[in-house]
Amino acid sequence: MAALALATSLAAAAADERIITRLDIEQPRSFGYHIGDRFSRDIKLELRAPYVLDTKALPAAGRFSEFLTLDTPRITSSARDGATSYDIRFDYQVVNVGLEAASIAVPHHDLQYSNGQEVLKALIPDTRITVTPLRAKDDATLAANTAPAPRVFDATALWACATSLVLSVLGLVFMHGRLPSWRRARPFMLAFDEVRAAQRRGWRDEDYTAALRAVHRAFNATAGRTVFADALTEFFHEHPAYAGLHAPLTEFFARSRGFFFAPGVVHDERYSASELAALVKRCCDVERGLT
Repeated sequence: MAALALATSLAAAAADERIITRLDIEQPRSFGYHIGDRFSRDIKLELRAPYVLDTKALPAAGRFSEFLTLDTPRITSSARDGATSYDIRFDYQVVNVGLEAASIAVPHHDLQYSNGQEVLKALIPDTRITVTPLRAKDDATLAANTAPAPRVFDATALWACATSLVLSVLGLVFMHGRLPSWRRARPFMLAFDEVRAAQRRGWRDEDYTAALRAVHRAFNATAGRTVFADALTEFFHEHPAYAGLHAPLTEFFARSRGFFFAPGVVHDERYSASELAALVKRCCDVERGLT
């Protein structure tokens, strides 16, 4: 039964490349939220006729998880050249938070579409955001009103701090060849961690599947949309830093497609855990600007 379900989902995924001509997902930023804050997730979807989006299958407004509520999804559409384009926005609000900062899940959505005979789904993957409480865990009372102590200007301490800062920046420039880029967690670094976790679990079929999907998520997050095997040329054009990995990344998409769409036929083409980890590590180096 499980094998039948897997085969059905793989067949649906194969149909997506023929039916879905565009699927761009703009995920919310991953940090800087407090209770009451609102954020959005935007999707651009384009379907070839006669397939249309089933708007009634979108999630209803209301409590979406322990931490989030969801507004009624906002949808606009337009038809042109035998295809229908949809702009979909999911609006969320943080309604709960613990006493400590926590990384909470923004669950996935399924976009259901049909031609009147068959029903297929496109996955909008989950993501995570960090929510911080408005007060410290042990701060149960307010401090009494007291005047601040007078501050004495100490030029020696100021120069010491400035010198430390300059030396730190110069050290980073020397190590990386450029000034550091302060940004959220890098997609390929996250994928590398998931591949290593799958290796530790034993590298069984389900572990291998999870590892491949983690790498695909890294490509999608880097490109800002779903990256298909047939669109790699566009990916390399938009992200030339990865052009040096053209051959191994093209091979990765070929092996992944073989594993997902021809199970049992090309298992001799599967990566070992160390091989896939090494490939993702090279992507991490590109991502960090080390190559």
